[in-house]
Amino acid sequence: MKIISHFFMLALCLGSFLPTVQGQEYKVSMSSGKLLFDGVSKVTIEAHSGNEVIILHEDADYKLPERAKGLRAISASGKVDNTNIGLHAHKEGDKLSISSISKKSKRYLVKVPPGVSIEYKHSSNNGGKINFHSLPNEIEVSANYNSIYLENVSGPVAVSTVYGKIEAIYDRLPKDQPIKLYSVYQLIDISLPATAKANVKLQSTYGEMYTDFDLKQESSEGDLHKLSSSKITGTINGGGTFLDLSSTYQNIYLRKKK
Repeated sequence: MKIISHFFMLALCLGSFLPTVQGQEYKVSMSSGKLLFDGVSKVTIEAHSGNEVIILHEDADYKLPERAKGLRAISASGKVDNTNIGLHAHKEGDKLSISSISKKSKRYLVKVPPGVSIEYKHSSNNGGKINFHSLPNEIEVSANYNSIYLENVSGPVAVSTVYGKIEAIYDRLPKDQPIKLYSVYQLIDISLPATAKANVKLQSTYGEMYTDFDLKQESSEGDLHKLSSSKITGTINGGGTFLDLSSTYQNIYLRKKK
């Protein structure tokens, strides 16, 4: 038993000196300006009350190859991993640019102060899901293969993706802040409180549009109802926030939040 006990204590001591990969983070002092993500495939972005942008590596199995110890990852563009979590960071003035170095998709959790606007760009075909949670920040997204999920964001939003779907859930609509969601080949599904006030524009060339709101007297209580026109404008509960939803080839779902 003493041997086992001594072995267990030794393992604990050695473990305390081993580097932990999950939870590795990169911090930058920043309370205003713009945060740009370029080519980072999988990101979850949420607000926090501090004055730093904090980026956490969430992949538990991420590690450098044994032969790469003491070296830095580099990309064909000439950028190097200067964050130690597989990213290149460059700050110029009030703009912080974050780009991916590795060809392998990794997931990051990003915590952003409320005064920092967020821009996300991704053009390759290895795009993953991008999550935005409880953010008052301005959000702009331009992607090809990424699906976008928005939950309780309260700032202006402009999202455009080609092959990804867009889902959004609001506890309340932002006042005087437009919401523009556009997907070419995938669906858009947005949930609003039953009392939400909005000026609505819906457009789908080849898909259908469904709602259970009283929009242009096209809805019926209790069920989603098909809207037959390819372009519809109207108001919900007398009008308010501008809501622009467009999906060229797939359906649009505008529903009351349950």
